[in-house]
Amino acid sequence: MNALPETGLLRLKQALQFISVSRTTFLTGIKSGRFNITPIKNGRCVFYRAEDIRALIQQMSSGVA
Repeated sequence: MNALPETGLLRLKQALQFISVSRTTFLTGIKSGRFNITPIKNGRCVFYRAEDIRALIQQMSSGVA
């Protein structure tokens, strides 16, 4: 597995490599506001900031999310 970059954009499949939730749980968490991540949409492509994924990992490890 590759390391999570400090900055940049990740596709959904790349982001899910670093967090231990399913695709459905991740997307539902974003839609409900449980995960404080704003997707970046460019046409049909959706990206997530590496900084947001890193913050989510921190929240999950501290038991907040």
